[in-house]
Amino acid sequence: MAASATLFPIATFFFLLNLPNSLDAAGFSVDLIHRDSPKSPFYNHSESLFDRVSRAIHRSNSHVNYFIPSTSVATRKDVFSTCLPCKSCYKQLVPLFDPSKSSTRKEISCDSSICVNISHDCTSNEYMYSYGDYVTYTNGVLARETFMMNSSDSASGRLSIPNITFGCGQDNHGTFFGEAAGVVGLGKGPFSLISLN
Repeated sequence: MAASATLFPIATFFFLLNLPNSLDAAGFSVDLIHRDSPKSPFYNHSESLFDRVSRAIHRSNSHVNYFIPSTSVATRKDVFSTCLPCKSCYKQLVPLFDPSKSSTRKEISCDSSICVNISHDCTSNEYMYSYGDYVTYTNGVLARETFMMNSSDSASGRLSIPNITFGCGQDNHGTFFGEAAGVVGLGKGPFSLISLN
Protein backbone atom coordinates (compact mmCIF):
# COMPACT_ATOMS: atom_id res chain seq x y z
CA MET A 1 0.00 0.00 0.00
CA ALA A 2 2.93 2.36 0.70
CA ALA A 3 4.25 1.68 -2.79
CA SER A 4 0.91 2.59 -4.39
CA ALA A 5 0.75 5.75 -2.24
CA THR A 6 4.18 6.70 -3.61
CA LEU A 7 3.43 5.79 -7.22
CA PHE A 8 0.05 7.58 -7.38
CA PRO A 9 1.56 11.12 -7.24
CA ILE A 10 4.18 10.10 -9.80
CA ALA A 11 1.54 8.66 -12.14
CA THR A 12 -0.61 11.76 -11.66
CA PHE A 13 2.39 13.97 -12.48
CA PHE A 14 3.02 12.15 -15.77
CA PHE A 15 -0.70 12.28 -16.60
CA LEU A 16 -0.80 16.05 -16.00
CA LEU A 17 2.43 16.49 -17.95
CA ASN A 18 0.68 15.02 -21.02
CA LEU A 19 -2.72 16.64 -20.33
CA PRO A 20 -3.06 19.52 -22.79
CA ASN A 21 -1.74 18.21 -26.10
CA SER A 22 -4.05 20.26 -28.29
CA LEU A 23 -6.78 22.84 -27.95
CA ASP A 24 -9.25 24.19 -30.48
CA ALA A 25 -12.80 25.55 -30.37
CA ALA A 26 -14.12 22.08 -29.51
CA GLY A 27 -11.84 21.40 -26.50
CA PHE A 28 -8.58 19.64 -25.84
CA SER A 29 -7.22 16.12 -26.12
CA VAL A 30 -5.22 13.96 -23.76
CA ASP A 31 -2.90 11.05 -24.47
CA LEU A 32 -3.55 8.38 -21.84
CA ILE A 33 -0.55 6.06 -21.72
CA HIS A 34 -0.89 2.74 -19.92
CA ARG A 35 1.90 2.06 -17.46
CA ASP A 36 2.84 -1.15 -19.37
CA SER A 37 3.14 0.68 -22.70
CA PRO A 38 6.67 1.14 -24.10
CA LYS A 39 5.87 4.90 -24.11
CA SER A 40 5.38 4.92 -20.32
CA PRO A 41 8.20 6.02 -18.00
CA PHE A 42 7.26 3.00 -15.84
CA TYR A 43 7.81 0.49 -18.68
CA ASN A 44 10.47 -2.10 -17.86
CA HIS A 45 12.06 -3.38 -21.09
CA SER A 46 13.62 -6.36 -19.33
CA GLU A 47 10.26 -7.79 -18.17
CA SER A 48 8.70 -10.71 -19.99
CA LEU A 49 5.05 -10.73 -21.08
CA PHE A 50 4.33 -13.16 -18.24
CA ASP A 51 5.87 -10.73 -15.72
CA ARG A 52 3.79 -7.83 -17.08
CA VAL A 53 0.55 -9.80 -16.96
CA SER A 54 1.33 -11.05 -13.44
CA ARG A 55 1.94 -7.48 -12.25
CA ALA A 56 -1.27 -6.28 -13.93
CA ILE A 57 -3.28 -8.99 -12.17
CA HIS A 58 -1.65 -8.14 -8.85
CA ARG A 59 -2.41 -4.40 -9.36
CA SER A 60 -6.03 -5.18 -10.20
CA ASN A 61 -6.44 -7.33 -7.10
CA SER A 62 -4.76 -4.67 -4.95
CA HIS A 63 -7.06 -1.96 -6.30
CA VAL A 64 -10.16 -4.04 -5.61
CA ASN A 65 -9.03 -4.58 -2.03
CA TYR A 66 -8.04 -0.94 -1.49
CA PHE A 67 -11.06 1.00 -2.78
CA ILE A 68 -14.42 0.65 -1.05
CA PRO A 69 -16.38 0.41 -3.32
CA SER A 70 -14.13 0.32 -6.36
CA THR A 71 -16.78 2.03 -8.50
CA SER A 72 -16.45 5.25 -6.50
CA VAL A 73 -13.00 5.77 -8.00
CA ALA A 74 -13.93 4.78 -11.53
CA THR A 75 -16.97 7.05 -11.74
CA ARG A 76 -15.79 10.42 -10.43
CA LYS A 77 -17.83 12.78 -12.52
CA ASP A 78 -17.13 16.24 -11.20
CA VAL A 79 -14.43 18.83 -10.68
CA PHE A 80 -13.88 20.56 -7.37
CA SER A 81 -11.14 22.45 -5.58
CA THR A 82 -10.66 23.47 -1.96
CA CYS A 83 -11.52 27.17 -1.58
CA LEU A 84 -11.37 30.01 0.91
CA PRO A 85 -13.05 30.69 3.26
CA CYS A 86 -12.52 27.14 4.41
CA LYS A 87 -14.69 25.78 7.21
CA SER A 88 -13.09 22.34 7.27
CA CYS A 89 -9.86 21.83 5.33
CA TYR A 90 -7.26 19.13 5.03
CA LYS A 91 -3.51 19.53 4.51
CA GLN A 92 -2.52 20.22 0.90
CA LEU A 93 0.71 21.27 -0.79
CA VAL A 94 -0.69 24.09 -2.94
CA PRO A 95 -2.37 27.24 -1.58
CA LEU A 96 -6.15 27.24 -1.22
CA PHE A 97 -8.02 28.87 -4.10
CA ASP A 98 -9.12 32.39 -3.08
CA PRO A 99 -12.26 33.30 -5.09
CA SER A 100 -11.98 36.96 -4.06
CA LYS A 101 -8.75 37.25 -6.09
CA SER A 102 -10.28 35.86 -9.31
CA SER A 103 -11.60 38.18 -12.03
CA THR A 104 -13.11 35.31 -14.06
CA ARG A 105 -15.02 33.33 -11.39
CA LYS A 106 -18.83 33.47 -11.54
CA GLU A 107 -21.07 31.78 -8.95
CA ILE A 108 -23.90 29.61 -10.26
CA SER A 109 -27.22 29.79 -8.44
CA CYS A 110 -29.25 26.71 -7.56
CA ASP A 111 -32.00 28.06 -9.84
CA SER A 112 -29.81 27.74 -12.95
CA SER A 113 -30.34 24.91 -15.42
CA ILE A 114 -26.85 23.54 -14.75
CA CYS A 115 -27.75 22.82 -11.11
CA VAL A 116 -30.63 20.63 -12.25
CA ASN A 117 -27.99 18.12 -13.39
CA ILE A 118 -26.58 17.77 -9.87
CA SER A 119 -28.06 14.66 -8.31
CA HIS A 120 -27.27 15.91 -4.81
CA ASP A 121 -28.45 18.81 -2.65
CA CYS A 122 -28.16 22.46 -3.64
CA THR A 123 -29.73 25.08 -1.36
CA SER A 124 -28.96 28.76 -0.75
CA ASN A 125 -26.50 28.58 -3.68
CA GLU A 126 -24.41 26.00 -1.81
CA TYR A 127 -24.05 22.40 -2.94
CA MET A 128 -23.50 19.25 -0.91
CA TYR A 129 -22.04 16.33 -2.85
CA SER A 130 -21.36 12.87 -1.41
CA TYR A 131 -19.30 10.17 -3.12
CA GLY A 132 -19.87 6.44 -3.38
CA ASP A 133 -17.61 5.48 -0.48
CA TYR A 134 -20.16 6.94 2.01
CA VAL A 135 -17.35 8.87 3.76
CA THR A 136 -16.16 11.41 1.20
CA TYR A 137 -18.10 14.63 0.66
CA THR A 138 -17.66 18.24 -0.42
CA ASN A 139 -19.78 21.29 0.45
CA GLY A 140 -19.35 24.69 -1.13
CA VAL A 141 -20.40 27.01 -3.92
CA LEU A 142 -20.90 25.94 -7.54
CA ALA A 143 -19.08 28.31 -9.92
CA ARG A 144 -17.61 28.79 -13.40
CA GLU A 145 -13.94 29.63 -13.72
CA THR A 146 -11.12 29.83 -16.26
CA PHE A 147 -8.69 26.98 -15.59
CA MET A 148 -5.01 27.45 -16.43
CA MET A 149 -2.80 24.45 -17.23
CA ASN A 150 0.80 24.05 -18.31
CA SER A 151 1.12 23.35 -22.02
CA SER A 152 4.01 22.54 -24.30
CA ASP A 153 1.86 23.48 -27.33
CA SER A 154 1.31 27.18 -26.58
CA ALA A 155 3.79 30.02 -26.93
CA SER A 156 3.22 31.13 -23.34
CA GLY A 157 3.54 27.62 -21.94
CA ARG A 158 0.05 28.02 -20.42
CA LEU A 159 -3.33 26.83 -21.64
CA SER A 160 -6.48 28.78 -20.72
CA ILE A 161 -9.80 26.88 -20.61
CA PRO A 162 -12.71 29.25 -19.86
CA ASN A 163 -16.10 28.52 -18.25
CA ILE A 164 -15.27 25.28 -16.44
CA THR A 165 -18.04 24.43 -13.97
CA PHE A 166 -16.59 23.33 -10.65
CA GLY A 167 -17.38 23.03 -6.98
CA CYS A 168 -15.55 25.56 -4.83
CA GLY A 169 -15.39 23.31 -1.76
CA GLN A 170 -15.29 25.00 1.65
CA ASP A 171 -16.09 21.95 3.79
CA ASN A 172 -14.41 18.78 2.47
CA HIS A 173 -13.83 15.40 4.01
CA GLY A 174 -12.74 12.12 2.53
CA THR A 175 -10.51 9.14 2.22
CA PHE A 176 -8.78 10.25 -0.99
CA PHE A 177 -7.64 13.81 -0.33
CA GLY A 178 -4.15 13.42 1.11
CA GLU A 179 -2.35 16.56 -0.04
CA ALA A 180 -4.36 17.06 -3.25
CA ALA A 181 -6.13 20.35 -3.97
CA GLY A 182 -9.31 18.69 -5.22
CA VAL A 183 -10.81 16.21 -7.67
CA VAL A 184 -10.76 16.15 -11.45
CA GLY A 185 -13.52 13.87 -12.70
CA LEU A 186 -12.97 11.98 -15.94
CA GLY A 187 -16.26 10.05 -15.91
CA LYS A 188 -19.32 10.43 -18.14
CA GLY A 189 -21.23 12.90 -15.94
CA PRO A 190 -22.15 16.44 -17.00
CA PHE A 191 -19.55 17.98 -14.63
CA SER A 192 -16.64 15.76 -15.66
CA LEU A 193 -13.67 17.64 -17.12
CA ILE A 194 -14.22 15.51 -20.23
CA SER A 195 -17.82 16.78 -20.61
CA LEU A 196 -17.35 20.43 -19.66
CA ASN A 197 -16.87 23.14 -22.25
